[in-house]
Amino acid sequence: MKHIKILLAFSSFLVLGAHATDARKELLNDIKLETKKCARQLTSRNNEGETVTGYKSVCSSLIIHSTIEAQILIDGKWLTAHINESRDSDGGDLDDLTIQSAQGKILATRKNIPAYDSVIVAMIGDSMVNK
Repeated sequence: MKHIKILLAFSSFLVLGAHATDARKELLNDIKLETKKCARQLTSRNNEGETVTGYKSVCSSLIIHSTIEAQILIDGKWLTAHINESRDSDGGDLDDLTIQSAQGKILATRKNIPAYDSVIVAMIGDSMVNK
């Protein structure tokens, strides 16, 4: 009987873990879509071509505080996105993204994103930012 209880508890943990993973993926996808809709790339042009100089928001649901931090409104709640340089980075190419609730609870993380020190690029992930 003891083994059955342990097995049931473990099975419940796996099911809850799967739901948490699905919720995390859905949250990161919602952030990606909202950021893609709202963020615009700022560029400058010179003899050598076009250079990205930063990002701006065209929506009230995305507030860009700096290159490493932004706030985004998802499902009526403000979330904070923050990046840190990844341990695996070799000079600013890879970043780790953390998404936190207004209470400071970590809701999702992504590691080793090729974001080049840009929270906006990290939030969008593998998609291009609109100009």
